[in-house]
Amino acid sequence: MRVMVELPTWLGDTVMATEALTHICEAAEEVVLVGSPVATQAVQNFPKVSEVFIDTKKYRPLSTLALAKKIGKADLALSFRSHIFSKLLVRLVGKRGFWYDKKRFGGHQVQMYHQFVEAAFGKKFPFGSPKLYYPPIGYDKPTIGINPGATYGDAKRWYPEYFAQVIEGLGPKYDYIIFGGPGEEAIAKTIAERVSFPIKNLAGKTTIPQLISHIAGLHAFLTNDSGPMHVAVAYDVPTIALFGPTDATKTSPFSQKAQIVRTQMECAPCMKRTCPLKHHKCMKELTPQLVLQKLKEII
Repeated sequence: MRVMVELPTWLGDTVMATEALTHICEAAEEVVLVGSPVATQAVQNFPKVSEVFIDTKKYRPLSTLALAKKIGKADLALSFRSHIFSKLLVRLVGKRGFWYDKKRFGGHQVQMYHQFVEAAFGKKFPFGSPKLYYPPIGYDKPTIGINPGATYGDAKRWYPEYFAQVIEGLGPKYDYIIFGGPGEEAIAKTIAERVSFPIKNLAGKTTIPQLISHIAGLHAFLTNDSGPMHVAVAYDVPTIALFGPTDATKTSPFSQKAQIVRTQMECAPCMKRTCPLKHHKCMKELTPQLVLQKLKEII
């Protein structure tokens, strides 16, 4: 059976979909992946993946028709998206087709993706955990990852000076790596400059496979709600996840080795890109002392 899978757009959503993708790969003879450069790079080495189609064009009828022609026919077409042109792609490619509708499912995002694949195949699968296949980097010394960035607005971001205070509190007995995507280099640089001893800054310097391998080998990870947070989950890296304006019930790190740290604000989760009340207390009042204490508990 040849199965086409259109992945979620973002890294974090794609990692949360890997539990479901594992079952797709087990059930199929051949899997064709379609998605953004970030999403496809994260899972292109999954078993049974025979072809990868990177889709960078804006969704419109002609480009969807052209993409469907390139992919060819599949016995089953699945999309983890619900955009109108994702539905069109599924109908053009698949003899049978299904697209994700979050209104049909419940629970954490990992569980909802699992339910979607069960509905598409019409059978039950054993429930597992997110999984990635890139090998971990080996470090000479226990290394703590710092991820100060986050997509979808700056409201999700803790403060660079707070990250620096946590690193200073732990001291140089650990090595540290700052991670970040394009556009987050300045944040990482600010943290590195505020620490009194040298730390490694990889912000803007890694491919997605390199990012995954580096995170996979960490001793611990301190991160905002972000895609790299979910990468750490896939490798069971002990993680402290900082949550402010986003809903932890749906996108929290799906691991018993991860802890969420947040303040109890009446206005949270607001799910806004920037603080609508202009005070950003959900992150500002999340003190470095509290986060340092929580981090010490897991390392």
